[in-house]
Formats: sequence, structure tokens, C-alpha cells
Amino acid sequence: MSDFRVQVVRLDGTGRRTLTKPPLWSLDAQWSPDGELLSFTRMSAHGDGSDAAVWIARPDGTGLRRVADGQSARWSPDGGRLVLSDRRGDLVTVEADGSNRLRLLTTEALEQPAGWSPDGKRILFTRWPVGGANADVFVMDEDGTHVRRLTRSGSEDIAGSWSPDGARIVFTSRRTGLSQLFLTRPDGSHQHRLLRSGINALEPSWR
Repeated sequence: MSDFRVQVVRLDGTGRRTLTKPPLWSLDAQWSPDGELLSFTRMSAHGDGSDAAVWIARPDGTGLRRVADGQSARWSPDGGRLVLSDRRGDLVTVEADGSNRLRLLTTEALEQPAGWSPDGKRILFTRWPVGGANADVFVMDEDGTHVRRLTRSGSEDIAGSWSPDGARIVFTSRRTGLSQLFLTRPDGSHQHRLLRSGINALEPSWR
């Protein structure tokens, strides 16, 4: 039976260390901005995610602790907060210690955070409508206000990440039939395909 664990390894492939163990699956590991912590989602194996929770640990495996119900957590640029999808599919923020939980959105749709803008003032996310297969990319202020829909392609558009200067957003879209990378400005303008190839491109990230 397959299982998913969080592991860290040096760039040369040595020093591999496993931080989590079965029976729970551990997914979607994310480094904190200072590299001192890892956040990840833990849930029952082969489950529907209804028991998912966000956990944090140090890279050596110590300090393992549960932070909040939910999944897909993303760190704020200062490392003080996390935005995540709660078990209802709404977006919330919490402090890194799990305190000061704030619900940002309450909708019938399912939402998943993709990342904070470099200045920490906006949050990029994907929204899946109820009963619909197509998703769109959205941006909102960090407090959940000024929600802006960036894509309306009638296809599946999945939020990726911000450019380091916050001037552009990369996302994945199936509007051409394949999953390919597109760029846009944070106001939804100047959308264009980044790569023109015959292969799928997924989970883009600026570095």
C-alpha cells in the first residue's frame, strides 16, 4: 500500500531524513521563508481529506506540532502566518502557532491558496465552483476583501505563484487543451501563454 511521507535531503542527494511516519499521509510540504520550519498536510490514508490538518516541524524532525484543521497551507513572507483551506473549503489565516484564526472567505465554492504576494498584502488562490469542473484564478487582500477574479477562460485555470517583484502571476490553464503555463498581471490584464509546447506543464513556481 502506498503512503506519503515528508523527507528532506541535501541538494547532492545525501543526508535524507524522513520526518513523518504512517499511518497518516503527509503531503504538500512547504518551507517557511527563513528555512527554519516545514509546514505540511496530514490526513488519513486514502481518505477524502475531511480529517486533514496542517502540521509544522523543524527540518531535523523535532518540534512536530499540529497547527490547524485544513490543508494546502502557504506561509506569509514574514513567516508569521499561514493561509490555508479549512475543512469546508473556505480560506482562513492562522498564526504559525495556530492562534488568531481568521476566516477570510465563506462561499459555496472550494478554494485553495497558492501564495502571498511578496509584500504580504495580497493572497493568490484558485476557486472551484460547486458542481463545476472549471476553476479560476483569484486575488484578494490579505484580510479577505477586494476579491478579484483574474481568469474567465471557461476552462480549468489553476493559480501558480507570484513573481519576486509582485508584478506578475504564473498559472496553469487547460484553455488550449493541454495544461500549459500562462502569465498575467495581478489585475488580470496582459494574459499570455508562456510556453508553446506539446507537453503538459504543471505546478509553476517562481524562484
